Amino acid sequence: MHTCRLFVLLVALMAANEVIADDEFIRQVRHEFAGELYPLEKLAPGYERPATKAPSFAVGDFLTDDEALRDWSFAIGDILRWRIQYVPTVHLTMPSAYYTALDAGVDREQFDPVMATPEHFKGLHTAMGIDTVLTGTMSRDGEEFTIDAALVNSNGGDQRAARSWRATPGQLPAALIEISGWVYDELGVELEPAERAYLEDPSTLTSAAIVTYVENYADLNLTDLVVRQDLLVTLREAHPKFTLFALYALHAKSYPTNIREARANLEMSYQAREDFPGHAGVALESYRSMDLNSLEEHEIERRRNGLRDLVVANPHDPMMMINFANAWGDQGDIHEGLSLNLEIAERWPHNYRAWWGLGWLVSKHAWQVRGETMWSDVPKDARETFKLMSFLSDQIIDKAIAMNNKHGALWVMKLSGIGSNGGYSSELMATFEAAAAVAPTHEPIYATTLNFSQNKWGGNAAARRRVIELAAENNPDAAWPRFMRQVHEPDFQGLDGIADAVKDELAVRRILENPTFWKLLFFVIAAVIVLSIYVSMRRATRSMRMSSDDNQQNWDGGRAKRRELTPDQMLEQVRRQNRSPGQVDR
Repeated sequence: MHTCRLFVLLVALMAANEVIADDEFIRQVRHEFAGELYPLEKLAPGYERPATKAPSFAVGDFLTDDEALRDWSFAIGDILRWRIQYVPTVHLTMPSAYYTALDAGVDREQFDPVMATPEHFKGLHTAMGIDTVLTGTMSRDGEEFTIDAALVNSNGGDQRAARSWRATPGQLPAALIEISGWVYDELGVELEPAERAYLEDPSTLTSAAIVTYVENYADLNLTDLVVRQDLLVTLREAHPKFTLFALYALHAKSYPTNIREARANLEMSYQAREDFPGHAGVALESYRSMDLNSLEEHEIERRRNGLRDLVVANPHDPMMMINFANAWGDQGDIHEGLSLNLEIAERWPHNYRAWWGLGWLVSKHAWQVRGETMWSDVPKDARETFKLMSFLSDQIIDKAIAMNNKHGALWVMKLSGIGSNGGYSSELMATFEAAAAVAPTHEPIYATTLNFSQNKWGGNAAARRRVIELAAENNPDAAWPRFMRQVHEPDFQGLDGIADAVKDELAVRRILENPTFWKLLFFVIAAVIVLSIYVSMRRATRSMRMSSDDNQQNWDGGRAKRRELTPDQMLEQVRRQNRSPGQVDR
């Protein structure tokens, strides 16, 4: 029955068109989970799908030819992302303010950390369905900055609107507030009076805060996590209303290593929401940065309820609902998460994260059915369901990869699916090669492939060596490829001999396929047989002669032969036998 369903699913997804329609995946998931999904009014009471679609928008980076302004230009982009995306109620569909570059397909580990070229804008359009991008340039003449801003059509690259601002450092806050308001106006978004007042509040964006942010930009983005956390304590105390310092602090505290740090993380989340009441961005990051492993059940429920309230208050923002769906999935509540993710896929079908989340939840359901036991111990029905759900998940992830193929986490999920179902295979290695080509610095791609290249999965030393060598080639300055090499050094030490053996085997095969070889082999064997017969006959004749002439047995050690020698010959033989090894004849 399950095999039949798998076949029907395969036909349904592959028939008709090479590119699968969005609604086909949605229809198939609804079919497979019929009767198990939840109505949205139960999961998020008060949520209503907006009648009109919000403008899709992103903030790119601002470019500069002045190296001294580099951190200034990055800081300007960061501040505008957060101010434009989050007023008390979100009116725009935007990528995550933290991961805009990643959503655009920009690998900041490999390339210059700039997201300001037409190909990056096109990446945002393909991966997220973004229509408009704010970008620009920055220059300085003495103490005066010039910010040339432009709204660009992400698909075609043509300008939609442009404007310039000139400001001294002390005038920058007013200029950035003006730019934010200009964007809303150009996009046709009407802000409520309270939202406009929030946007224009001078206490939330001071010149001192901007200068401090620029001065610490490198440390906040490049230094060790512990150093960053200590630095942020000072920065937040000096500028308590500057949103970015609070957001950086939440992000830096999201990876606790012990219970004490986890408790500090939780307290910071509470404090951040109190310090910035009504700020949807701070609230979202405070919930997202919580360490789920350290939360008690009532805290998990409180977190889910908080995300639910954000979804109801901000129905235009896909990131709110994506995180709400993930909050259910993280705890193993698959059907609740799927119910929300289907709404996300229906509303934002051009957002690769919608399909990523859907594929992830289907995969989690497959593993719930399969369990963690050995494959041989999994019941037959569970095996078939696992295969069916894994296939469906893989197809959905393929769609997400087609939309944003440079996102390493998507490739990791695909590699995990291949390995979990079939272990090591040529498909696994082909997928790995494709992943490493487009996301060369994403360490989990190599780690996942290395895992499924182990012998227990049917892998081999040659595959592991290929993974590690490519990791080192693509990341020559990173330490983790060298660590991989150390862990798997036996594969490198023994592989040369294996490779030689393989070469020898191939050479032998080529010889065996040659007809001349078999002719030669026949004559050699015949010659060996004739020679063996001749030698045997000679030995028999000699044995008979020795036995009849001297009546001696073969075991006399050659004494019969010596009896035929003259006395002088026998003396010479003794002398030769007694000569030392280093002595030579003269």
